[in-house]
Amino acid sequence: MNLNNGEIFDYEKARVLTELSKCTYLYRSAEKTNYLKTTYKQENILAFKFTEENEKVDLIIQIPSEFECYHYFKGKTTQKTISTPRTHLTYHGCSKKKKQSGEIHLVVDDTITLKGKSNVLEAPLAFSDDIYKFPLPICRFEFCSNISSIEINELIPNYFEILGQECFFNTIDVYLAKAGFITNSLNGLLTIPEIAFSIFAHTNLEGFKISKIIRRRGRYPQVLVLQIKNYELIIVNIEEAHNKFYVYNRLYYFHSRNYLKTLFNRNAKKVGEGYFIDLEDGYPDKGDGYFKIKNII
Repeated sequence: MNLNNGEIFDYEKARVLTELSKCTYLYRSAEKTNYLKTTYKQENILAFKFTEENEKVDLIIQIPSEFECYHYFKGKTTQKTISTPRTHLTYHGCSKKKKQSGEIHLVVDDTITLKGKSNVLEAPLAFSDDIYKFPLPICRFEFCSNISSIEINELIPNYFEILGQECFFNTIDVYLAKAGFITNSLNGLLTIPEIAFSIFAHTNLEGFKISKIIRRRGRYPQVLVLQIKNYELIIVNIEEAHNKFYVYNRLYYFHSRNYLKTLFNRNAKKVGEGYFIDLEDGYPDKGDGYFKIKNII
């Protein structure tokens, strides 16, 4: 078993069965703070601290040294930074009714990268006009076989190991959602149409850079849900089929404004039990039974 304290989703009692039902694990907490760490060969490599207070939510992800960290804005790299032993990614956000907004910063040796350029590059870095429907993409990790360890000051009992006997979880995609988003969706209580949830569930964040659907394919996917009172962090791990071996350790974080809603600006057509979906967004209406996914949200 590659994780502890994660309670597997009870798919046998669910109304529906999805591809994620048997591989989703819940780290439950009714408290305002929850923790999770990632290990590689039993050494600590990532640490998540997830906190909320007075409708504000804070996420701190401690990362190892020698990671190539890329900041993306409008599909282009606007900053590349090499991490040091004292590097972490932060998200600071707040909600107002359904809207969720916040900022993501990379902090290296107590210095915020892109400091002084917030109006251009840094804020608002993460915005959703309906957080109940559209989780926020926070970041993506890609791992090679050589990863430095980190020193964690706080006791973190929850962990997951990315190196198993049969696979190496070499990618991690991280999203912020309202509490219950995953369990409600897996129980058939969708807040968005099935086709939209399917795109969210099966598209990896590699496509963020080009606004293109890139299907998540690989071995032994895991969905880890780190819960606090009103929010949850969705952590998707997989050994990618098309990139089994990365040369560098990398972190990607994004300027994100209604990213998932924008991703649904594409044509689709119902065919039997499934759909034909355009890989590219923004194409004109096709007619002939096609519809824009965003028009049914």
